[in-house]
Amino acid sequence: MKTIICSRPGMRRAGVAHAERATHPDDMFTPEQWEAIDADPAFAVIDAGDQAPVPSGDERRTAVATAVGKVPNGQNATVAAVSEIAGFKVTGAEIKAAVEAAKE
Repeated sequence: MKTIICSRPGMRRAGVAHAERATHPDDMFTPEQWEAIDADPAFAVIDAGDQAPVPSGDERRTAVATAVGKVPNGQNATVAAVSEIAGFKVTGAEIKAAVEAAKE
């Protein structure tokens, strides 16, 4: 089982309009389709065997904002860097939203 988190619900990948968060069986998509979805910064794919439960809603936004704030000076808040700090995969849109919220 894999959970897909889509930063823009309704986006289409692999022939499917994705919800904000949905869990699918591993055979829902081909390995190539899973790779393409995971490579898109608008999506985060979390394997059921990965880490602890992933937060959602306000808890997730807070965790992403905290992780963005912990990116070392001189480094970009990339999806990979923020995901590593947060302990779960984040999307590019989540990072952008956290950066914009910090400016306010």
